[in-house]
Amino acid sequence: MKWILLANVIAWPLAYVVMTRWLQNFAYRITIAPWIFFVSAIVAFHIALITVSGRTMEEKLMKQQYVTHMNTIIKMSFMILFMFIMGGTVPLFADDHEDKRNWELLIGGGGSISPKYSGSDEVSIIPIPLIVAHYEIHYLDFFVEGEEAGVSLKFENTIPVSLSTGIGLGEDRENDDGDVLKRTPNLENSYRLFGGLQVSLPFVDISSTVNYFPITANYDEIDRLDKDYNGMLVDGEVGKEWFRIPFIVNVSTGVSWMNSAYAEANYSVNYETDRFNLFKAKSGMHDVHVATRVTMMFSERLGTIFMGKGTYLLGDAADSPLTQNTFQPSGKMFLFYRF
Repeated sequence: MKWILLANVIAWPLAYVVMTRWLQNFAYRITIAPWIFFVSAIVAFHIALITVSGRTMEEKLMKQQYVTHMNTIIKMSFMILFMFIMGGTVPLFADDHEDKRNWELLIGGGGSISPKYSGSDEVSIIPIPLIVAHYEIHYLDFFVEGEEAGVSLKFENTIPVSLSTGIGLGEDRENDDGDVLKRTPNLENSYRLFGGLQVSLPFVDISSTVNYFPITANYDEIDRLDKDYNGMLVDGEVGKEWFRIPFIVNVSTGVSWMNSAYAEANYSVNYETDRFNLFKAKSGMHDVHVATRVTMMFSERLGTIFMGKGTYLLGDAADSPLTQNTFQPSGKMFLFYRF
């Protein structure tokens, strides 16, 4: 699916430029609204999803991984459904005047470097597409930001408070990622749900986010029982954003707390391995982190985003024998086109 998304990222700016120049040859012409690109992406995703699902479903059933495959389909369906709703809403509410338009669309791509799993001392570098879309309707802001999609309710005209909820992609963990994880369970987490509260004060922004992770731990050994977890991670952050043309800089810091289910799924050793004895991770503080995001515009339409984050694991997340490095740095870089 990432290749389909990458193809759309490449095709959208080219199609926009070519069609805009072609339409300029006409005295009476229409404007190219963003929903056209969303609808084309939705059609492409559905064609790919149906095609790939038909071929891989049989293999998944033969390997008794039907649940994993269905979780992937559900995850993609949620994202596609949300994009479809947004795409259908835009023609009714979008205003294309630059000075008062109620939508924003950034398309691009880049790469990320991050630990292979929480606590790992190895990193993975992967290319990733970027889609940032916002559509404001009265007090509602429908958004897609990278791996998240949702809606926020803003009261900024009366009180500086906003509420948000949505769905994002989860993180799987394979026990063949390294020698450390051998004979530990595969963690399957197709998606996460989140809800947040943000208070915007003149000197600082304060936010709190609750993340829900439905996690399934699958063991390769027949004599070991698989288990489902309802993991929760609660983030509390303070941050500030500055505007200074051509830069937008955002700096934040905060702490995270994990419940017992999240701790057990990610950091416990429930069965002895060749390297580790039993370890029971409990609820408590998960980490303290600092993040920064810098957006730089090369022109009115073209820009780049640099994102960096440093996470220091705490409590049982740091004490777990599966944790090889308590400091977890990560970073992302994107080049984007603003429609």
